[in-house]
Amino acid sequence: ERYVKLLEQNQVIIFIDESSINEHKITKKAWSSRNKRNIRFNYGRLNSISVIGAIDKTGLLNYSINSESNTSEDFISFIDNTQKILEKDSFYSNMLYKKMVTIILDNSKLHTSKITRNFLKKSKFNVIYQPSY
Repeated sequence: ERYVKLLEQNQVIIFIDESSINEHKITKKAWSSRNKRNIRFNYGRLNSISVIGAIDKTGLLNYSINSESNTSEDFISFIDNTQKILEKDSFYSNMLYKKMVTIILDNSKLHTSKITRNFLKKSKFNVIYQPSY
């Protein structure tokens, strides 16, 4: 219902979220001597890729790939970069000027940290947090 009202007001709705892809190596060897506990070699986590994406009804607007876990600073940089990209387009620039662009976020720590909230208050975006799930 909340989103329907935004659409009725001709707001631009942008969904922003992040995801991580991890590559875990499975235990490669296991051995033991008689009457002794197994000795296992676990090579642990090898690679991780974190992605942040912004989409609206027209498709993908922006994305960022990070080889480490995302931080609030990474998220703020992504939001700032997304705003700069939108400002280059006359339609989005006009909508930002009119304060008619709403971003939808979940309640992850990246989105709700004090530094992120302070940045978002100063941005040209309206912000809606989805209910916790």
